[in-house]
Amino acid sequence: MTLRAIDQYYESQQEPNRSCLIALRDFILSLDNGISHEWKYHMPMFVYKKRMLCYIRTDQRRNINRRSSEERNS
Repeated sequence: MTLRAIDQYYESQQEPNRSCLIALRDFILSLDNGISHEWKYHMPMFVYKKRMLCYIRTDQRRNINRRSSEERNS
């Protein structure tokens, strides 16, 4: 079974980003039954009453999982 593009997006993220993005997705979807989750413009998009509510975009050049300054200096 192949994953949908929207599912591949989340699965392709590295930890801890993946867990944070999945938690954010679940939180947004829990806010209202009228919010839907779609794949548009190569990114996850949240729609409310047929209007764009918000989207998730990650910057591939930056990573949340950075080393601390102590680790870099040693």
